[in-house]
Amino acid sequence: MNLTSEILKDLVYNSDLSIGQSVKQLEKAFFEIRNSEKDYALTALIDIIAVIDDSSKSMHWKLECYILSFLLDYSREEKYLNKLMSHLESNPKIDTNEYNFLYWQLTKTMFVSPELNTKINQIRMRKIYAQMFSFFNEQIQQENNWISSDERDQGLVIVMTGQLLSPQHAPTQIALESCYTLIKNYNKKVLLINAANMPRSMCLPYYSPQLWNYMNEFNNRNILTYQNIEIPFYQFVEEMPSGEEMDSVLKTVMELKPEYILSIGGSNVIADLCSNFVPVVTIPCVVEIPISEGTFLVLPRKITNDDADVISKLTQSLDKVIESEVSYKPKETENEFNRSDWGIHKDDHVIVIIGNRLNEEMSEEFIGSLNKLLDNNLKARLAIIGDFSISEKIAGKYKSFKERTILMGYQKDLSAVFSICDIYLNPPRTGGGTSAADALYRGVPVLTYPFGDVSYVVTDKYHIENLERVEEYLINWKQEEFRELERKAALRRADEIFDSSRVFSNLVNEMKKSSGFH
Repeated sequence: MNLTSEILKDLVYNSDLSIGQSVKQLEKAFFEIRNSEKDYALTALIDIIAVIDDSSKSMHWKLECYILSFLLDYSREEKYLNKLMSHLESNPKIDTNEYNFLYWQLTKTMFVSPELNTKINQIRMRKIYAQMFSFFNEQIQQENNWISSDERDQGLVIVMTGQLLSPQHAPTQIALESCYTLIKNYNKKVLLINAANMPRSMCLPYYSPQLWNYMNEFNNRNILTYQNIEIPFYQFVEEMPSGEEMDSVLKTVMELKPEYILSIGGSNVIADLCSNFVPVVTIPCVVEIPISEGTFLVLPRKITNDDADVISKLTQSLDKVIESEVSYKPKETENEFNRSDWGIHKDDHVIVIIGNRLNEEMSEEFIGSLNKLLDNNLKARLAIIGDFSISEKIAGKYKSFKERTILMGYQKDLSAVFSICDIYLNPPRTGGGTSAADALYRGVPVLTYPFGDVSYVVTDKYHIENLERVEEYLINWKQEEFRELERKAALRRADEIFDSSRVFSNLVNEMKKSSGFH
């Protein structure tokens, strides 16, 4: 197909074609661009950009979003992210379902693309969420909603999350551990609610959309069991934003009058709406101030000048932010892997990379740097855990990476994996904190770029600017004394971050000191 500007204009602006027909034609064009030679793809992209930038004619906003989503996915250029954000900021035609869908697509893109996760974009996304919250808040706003502390049930806490899967899923583990701690250590009654507020279906044409997992089997459960503790449970059945289910939960909160609500993860409208009645404490799943309009925002580290600057540009106050600490729950295991089962020699230096989104988070530039590292260190091997595949393009271009990388797939028992690994390497990304903490717990040192969750899990001694620092580390790793010192240092850091009961207790104490709690 010869994609010229004129053909694309006819396709996009032809009133005889429905939105669905236009999307199907664009889908074919995008497929050809993805699978064509570089020169052809470049020409086609220039044609598409010319269409999207042509202000002389009016394009249906859904088609514009579809084209922008392709350009953003293909190029990772910030200008396309900005144009998509503008639809959330000022498009009067977008409805609440479409708004929620697009909000989460952009949230996911910024999460997996650190270069797009700038302070300016973070502020814009916080304002966009506040705008969505305000819309719903105006629907329920009444006078004298607040339930004072002496009227609230001091023995009941509601824990609300945006997604609940298995305990191996980090946000789910945080939610379940919070319930467990409240019941076991504080003798509280707990109700766990999964608001399931992330999109599960498409309501808007979008290129390579993220649709979030959802456990249908939980719909028939009113009790979940975790570590032999029974937790009363409710899961939203309808896809959010569901006015009926949101209204039902708000009424339940007003009737039960819990002491407070723990909101896990942020960007949870129904949890934040409850802050009209009772304190809502938002605990993030990353080491950043959560996006929330609740009563308290937990930050698992010290507040920085950048944090203060972000808050100052919003309608919120630093008084809402509670400084806390990073904490994790140890996963005990007696299992160990044998190197020989994976074709690893006894004296190989195994660098492990772990993640659920590595196909997106490991750029070709990063893979090229890994290939150079392997070329320069003949004893080095890579072990990759999670959803990752080596494309034909990568295999043909980076021979050492292809030949000396072990793809171990999804592994339920990471502790067993760490028994055959020497060093944990974190790629440039936002997440990864839980697996990095597990590595430290098994005495595996962690090297990371100086941003994202993992940078707070380790001390700045282990921050790297590039993979040349890893090469220096590998030279030292040959010395037994150095290896032993580094393993002990990893275990000492693990002792500091695996005291979740102490961290939780300090958080509750800080929260209750605030006037916003009463």
